[in-house]
Amino acid sequence: MNPALHALLASGALNRPILDSAAPAPAPKRLRTPPADVVERFNGAVQAASLIEEWLGTQAGDLEGSETPAIRLVALFAGGANEALGLDDDGLSAEELELVDALIEAGSAFAVDAGAEPETFAAVFGADDAAAEAAAERLFDLLAERLPEPGSDEFSELIDRFATAWAQSGAELVLDSVYRPVHTPVALVGAFVQRQIQRALPGDRERLATAAQESAMLDAVVRRRKVAIREGRKTIVRERVAGVVRLTPAQRVAIRKARLKAHSATARARRMRSLRVAKAAGLQ
Repeated sequence: MNPALHALLASGALNRPILDSAAPAPAPKRLRTPPADVVERFNGAVQAASLIEEWLGTQAGDLEGSETPAIRLVALFAGGANEALGLDDDGLSAEELELVDALIEAGSAFAVDAGAEPETFAAVFGADDAAAEAAAERLFDLLAERLPEPGSDEFSELIDRFATAWAQSGAELVLDSVYRPVHTPVALVGAFVQRQIQRALPGDRERLATAAQESAMLDAVVRRRKVAIREGRKTIVRERVAGVVRLTPAQRVAIRKARLKAHSATARARRMRSLRVAKAAGLQ
């Protein structure tokens, strides 16, 4: 069991009444195993925020061939979801797609909390190449300005606070028996590898194709998202497209670096300490 999740549950924060008129919560009980939905949201938030941190630390020399920042961000989330779920090459079931959505939703929430517009985040994952590149540039500049230095303790502490709040908000929504996403989710684009090869110079295409064959594969029905108006409200709707997402070796290395950092012993110990301080201060 993740020690940070254990401390969060033991603090009683997840047992607070949702409404002012609700009856007082019973005395908190120490649980051996946290609810599965809380575990999923906490771990998903940590991983999603860590993938964004890894993306912000990307240097020009880290990109392969014609790879762009927009392509790298999509690859990080596609591959991060694949590795987190331990999928094989048979693709994604409907249930597994929901887990992928949860990771993407958490990543969107982290960016929006930092001041990004949902439309900007969604455009990075859209079908318009020029719009995706422009949106990625705006998103990168905004997050680089407003977030701590990637790899710093301050960024790690920000991830901890976000994951704790994200897990707690999910538990409150479940207790209220009404689930509504707090932030607008975004999803994966299945055609990014075709865009990658089309943009490549003739001499790069063979190398990229070979790397793709040797890399991990995610066969699935991948969804694009676009902003639309429904019932007078701005939302993001899905378009189903068939696609295969392939990750280059460099993209896989970046994903594993993010996961190792997010789940290191030092990171877990720090989250445990942060939750204890928050509990002592009466913030949870």
